[in-house]
Amino acid sequence: MVKKLAGMTTASENACLDELLAMDPAVKAQWDELRTMTGSKDMQAFAESLDVESAWDELQTIVAPARPSRVITLRRLSAAAAIILLLGGTTYFLLTKQQPLRKVVAVNPPANLPVVNGIRLQTEDGNVLALDGENAAKTATVNGIQLSNDNETLRFEGNGSAATKWNTLIVPAKLDYKVVLADGSQVWLNANSQLRFPFAFSGDYREVFVEGEAYFSIVPNASRPFIVNIGESKVEVLGTEFNLNNYGQKTITTSLVKGAIAVNNKTERVVLSPGREAVYNESGRVKVQPFDEGYATSWMSGVYTFHNTPLSVMVDVVPRMFDVKVIFDNPEVAAIRFTGAMNKHEELSYFLHNLDLAADVKSYYKDGVLHLK
Repeated sequence: MVKKLAGMTTASENACLDELLAMDPAVKAQWDELRTMTGSKDMQAFAESLDVESAWDELQTIVAPARPSRVITLRRLSAAAAIILLLGGTTYFLLTKQQPLRKVVAVNPPANLPVVNGIRLQTEDGNVLALDGENAAKTATVNGIQLSNDNETLRFEGNGSAATKWNTLIVPAKLDYKVVLADGSQVWLNANSQLRFPFAFSGDYREVFVEGEAYFSIVPNASRPFIVNIGESKVEVLGTEFNLNNYGQKTITTSLVKGAIAVNNKTERVVLSPGREAVYNESGRVKVQPFDEGYATSWMSGVYTFHNTPLSVMVDVVPRMFDVKVIFDNPEVAAIRFTGAMNKHEELSYFLHNLDLAADVKSYYKDGVLHLK
């Protein structure tokens, strides 16, 4: 019952609980009592008195840090928006309020494998190779390079005069894809992202260009540093793992998971250590700060996580994950803050159902556009 109040139940769990409530008067009475209790003035006053950040920090000491594939479980317990507390042996779900903004939790269950659509490789001479869907090529030869497209991963081998020409890997909305580069380095691309790379590196550097978001695992080679160009920044790598994000073009975030990298822009050069990220904004300054690896890399599991984040981010996130435009009919709804997860491998309607249950945010479609009110 607590999971249902928190918007964390699956469709099958909802069906089972609804059937049980209809058949068992005792269970129905407990459900009514729980809903009345969590909506009481005393309980609301208690919720408003909570220190959300302290509760979250305390929870972090209890639950071990999660890898990206486990981040939903940890975040479902977040005290930032929907708080599940043990009080006097009874579990309560509290929807906290922080004027003038509301906070809620919206989560989704673990994912199934996605059905890819629209991923393609475009060579410098204009050839386009489909990498998913009915016309996807499992193997192909491009300018003497043997390509293999298997398990949502592009690999290639060979050499030739065209090997050092630039190719562009394009990943559209809703999808993600991986490529293994000539040196064995691996790049995971998030939705609405592009990677420009050669089939073979030449010169003193290994260099690529990225737009959108990508996770890099770079093979060490001290004699040939790896350079990633993103917006107006360059990331210098010897051998490491890191995440890059420049969605919206306004900021560039470089989050270092392992190793060491240097982030360069027009005016500064910052060397990062693991667990730190550099955020380059429109002002031209770089801010270095700690980051949560689970949040930064959860997209690799098909999940986008939010921590005390306004719903207004859905204007950017939902089109990227579901290829659906979002409009807020009410600006106050856009200001609602929440902590939770959105899973692109589940139907968007499931996330919207949880959002409605947790925060009374209604949704409807008009001319293919999702409206929230």
